[in-house]
Amino acid sequence: MTVLRDASAAAIYGTNAANGVVLIQTKTGRGTQGPQFEYNSSASASSVTRLPDMLNASEFAAAVAAHAPTRVDSLRGANTNWFGLVDRTAYGQEHNFSFTNGGVDNSYRLSVGYLNQQGIIRASAVDRISLASTIGKTSPIV
Repeated sequence: MTVLRDASAAAIYGTNAANGVVLIQTKTGRGTQGPQFEYNSSASASSVTRLPDMLNASEFAAAVAAHAPTRVDSLRGANTNWFGLVDRTAYGQEHNFSFTNGGVDNSYRLSVGYLNQQGIIRASAVDRISLASTIGKTSPIV
């Protein structure tokens, strides 16, 4: 990744580059000596670090008595931590595999990725499968 600012960006991109330009070069198979395999993975854990401000059972009963006195009987002494019933420690994993081969005439790269991430709320999660490929002729390096 290269960041161009000021005159270098303006020389290439004109007035559209007033705030700068970010150039991102993706991986290709060019320049490799035969086939190469790459694998990386990661694991993660997430949890709530700061709970929202909530009423406890006695404060909630007092609020119901003050604002809806006809509903006080429906509480029946309940003392449930509802947030504790819906949150969890969320675990995740990510795996990426790539195959690269660059020859004299052409190069190619194939990558496959998998992400599985639970959410901190019990009914939420993300599953993602990704696939990318690059095929092209290599050009001589000048």
